[in-house]
Amino acid sequence: MSAAVAVRVVLSEFLAASAPFVALVPAAPVRAAALWYAPTDLQTLHEGGGDADSPEGRLLGAPPAQVIDLARAASPVWQVSGPAVPFLIMHGAADESVPASQGERLHARLLDAGADSTLVRVEGAGHCFVGHPDPRQLIAQPVAFLAARLGAS
Repeated sequence: MSAAVAVRVVLSEFLAASAPFVALVPAAPVRAAALWYAPTDLQTLHEGGGDADSPEGRLLGAPPAQVIDLARAASPVWQVSGPAVPFLIMHGAADESVPASQGERLHARLLDAGADSTLVRVEGAGHCFVGHPDPRQLIAQPVAFLAARLGAS
């Protein structure tokens, strides 16, 4: 397998908030996207919409409920508008930092747009897949997904 495939998997974890955007830009040279526990809708990320001190509030400069247009512009779920690259979305079912509903919403929007999207709910896992008994298996899934989509061997 090429090193570039493995690096893209690692970077999508560290850049989880921006990875969906890159994959949704039609002219971007992206052929597949593998996401781990990415926030996808800043309006619904936290119950009550988050406040100015929440991560999304700090990003937007105000609570999302006060800057709805900006919150939507910064949310990948609102950027799905047509054909997209294949997506693998993995999310811990017990994630309390970025609820699994975030991945579920992006997955549903992608399917509605006709995209190839796979959602993997990792049962018993929290944010960063804390609590999962086999992290190697979790790494193998996006590596295999990207290798298959990129023609790597």
